Amino acid sequence: MARRRSMGRLAAKGGDTGWVDVQALPSLLREAAVELKPGEVGGPLEKGPDEFLIVGLQDRRPVRAMSLAEARPEIERRLLPEIRREAIEAWLAEQEKRAKIEIFDRPVSLTNGEGKSNGGQGGS
Repeated sequence: MARRRSMGRLAAKGGDTGWVDVQALPSLLREAAVELKPGEVGGPLEKGPDEFLIVGLQDRRPVRAMSLAEARPEIERRLLPEIRREAIEAWLAEQEKRAKIEIFDRPVSLTNGEGKSNGGQGGS
């Protein structure tokens, strides 16, 4: 039916999305998919005013733990921003410790070496 009637991007493939993690599906599809048994079709589900979905479940496969190599990109994507933030905060704290900060109660005038203002003129 999807090959003949669908206007979606997967129409040529009969609507086949391949293996999908049920948790990654939008709630509308997730709710429909968990109710289906392998080989069953559900729907139509109203996605929008003029858009409907037919859901078919080919098969289920057991959940397996990812290997470290498979999980590494996601782990790095989640952890790197926090590690960067911590490194920047540590660097800034160290810079603050090393800094010499002076607070003047009144404006300081620029003077030449003898304590007299040079009036904005170049030095001699």
